[in-house]
Amino acid sequence: MRSTQSDYLTRIIERVQMGMALTPAEKLQALSTPWAKFVTSLLQRYIYPQEDGLWKYLQDWDRSRGRDFQNLATIVYMIEAYPERRSNIGAAKLHTWLLRADPIEDHLKKKVYAVMASMLEIARDEKNKEAAFQTVRNRISPLGKYFNAFYMFKFIADYHMYLATSVEFCFLGVTIYALKEHYPVGKIADLFGSYRLQIRSSNDAVLRANPSTILNSYKWLERVPKKKRTNTSIEADEDGHSPQKSEYSF
Repeated sequence: MRSTQSDYLTRIIERVQMGMALTPAEKLQALSTPWAKFVTSLLQRYIYPQEDGLWKYLQDWDRSRGRDFQNLATIVYMIEAYPERRSNIGAAKLHTWLLRADPIEDHLKKKVYAVMASMLEIARDEKNKEAAFQTVRNRISPLGKYFNAFYMFKFIADYHMYLATSVEFCFLGVTIYALKEHYPVGKIADLFGSYRLQIRSSNDAVLRANPSTILNSYKWLERVPKKKRTNTSIEADEDGHSPQKSEYSF
């Protein structure tokens, strides 16, 4: 289902009136700082356009109760520092970061626009979407199989199915940013699919955004071979258009 910022504010007011506690992600989205407003503009421009937003192509991505805002804020937060690692991407850390009063520099905005445009490009294309966001399988531990059998949950052979989690969605943004000067978008989608298989190879439970997962994600990205390509752009305008065009431009 499509959502909008006005829908979000209406739901927030309703919850407050009913005495319901807001989630950490909802509290982030309620901020009114330059950085929070920038993240909100990304939601409006790339996630929720009625005809062609990411909501239309990634319907399994958990966008409930401010998680979409938190995910995009995390992407901007990590891109701003790259190649420096930022392993703490919790709501408390993001809250402090979003409270900054300094303006967002244009060159950072353009880099984020390029990343979001590339994410949308991957999601629109069925082949690239399957490569990047395919359902990943990984083995269940003997204890996990015992509890699955005990509670009579259905599983196939020794595998459990996993859709892309929030931490994987966020790291796709970082992956695009780090690799878009080195690979075309289709190859990045393939590489990201390999990342998801590798990062889950040692995780039987739900993949969480803890320091260990983030550290292993950065280590994977740093191991990816990087070869400079010519006539590529690392920035884009608000509509995702790069100033230089080539078959590999984003």
